[in-house]
Amino acid sequence: MELQQNGYTGVIITQRLNGALLGLPPAFWLSASDPKNTGIPLPRSAGGYDKTIVSPHATQFTGGYTFRLGNTGLFADVEGIWVKGDDELIIRDTNWPGNGDPLCAVSASGCRPNKSFNQINLYTNQGRSEYKAFVMSVNGTIKGGHVVTASWTVADKKNINDDFSPAVTDYANDPANIEAEFGRSRADERYRFVASAVLRLPYRLTVAPIFEYGSGQPWNRRRGYDYNGEGANSDRLPGVAKFDQNGPNFASVNLRVTYRLLLGGRAGLDLIAEAFNLLNRTNWDVTSIQNGEAISGPTLQNASLVLTRNPRYGTYTSTLPPFEAQLGVRFTF
Repeated sequence: MELQQNGYTGVIITQRLNGALLGLPPAFWLSASDPKNTGIPLPRSAGGYDKTIVSPHATQFTGGYTFRLGNTGLFADVEGIWVKGDDELIIRDTNWPGNGDPLCAVSASGCRPNKSFNQINLYTNQGRSEYKAFVMSVNGTIKGGHVVTASWTVADKKNINDDFSPAVTDYANDPANIEAEFGRSRADERYRFVASAVLRLPYRLTVAPIFEYGSGQPWNRRRGYDYNGEGANSDRLPGVAKFDQNGPNFASVNLRVTYRLLLGGRAGLDLIAEAFNLLNRTNWDVTSIQNGEAISGPTLQNASLVLTRNPRYGTYTSTLPPFEAQLGVRFTF
């Protein structure tokens, strides 16, 4: 943390509104040549650190059992994992009294404790998390020198927030009730399966396939507009939990083929061909979903506004990488 020249440990953001957008006379318009002194001044926003920041810490318990599968070169492993994180860093608006304040129905800025500012977003230690997982895996070497491995994970991850610098739509539904955000993590993936092998074939060929499957990460169902007037489009409808919607499944096959050309002695040349998402499966990017149910609608400040539905709600706008291939050469000696 560093004390800035403005006398505040953090950043102060000054905002001015272009009066032309409101149909006001030119005296209230914002000029690009003098943005500091034109337009309509708005309450400042600030960002910084809570004065009582401490280092996050975690408690973890892991137990497992490994055994050999008969007389083979394969070993099976079962493992249970539990991790509890405390004092995790999150960012939250500390200048919001809550949705129940009657002043908020009249003026969003007027109901804030510090009326000189709009948002005051502080890094605090109010985050916590819990991760539980059960992992089953098989790995080892089979006849012919082939290496195989496979794992199946069943997991559950909950937290207050996934990081301490979230996008606007990942702010809390109610900044005054941060504990209500404890729920599914953005990275929560209930099932994940990964299998890979290194197959040593004749004629100095090595084939290494990898198959991945994930049950999908969740996404947040939002109103789509700033309902409570705290300055972020993060509001959810009553009864809607954080990340309560299941995203699309993920599956991909990657393949690597290597041919070794002997050059004499220990020297050799590896000719490598690699393919990613070999089957060119469409895997939607869950972070690209249109998660706002409406474009605008009634708010605490103005209950008479008309609800305008978002026609693109629930659709994805981008995918994860499609089929890709590359060639390479590696010289060893």
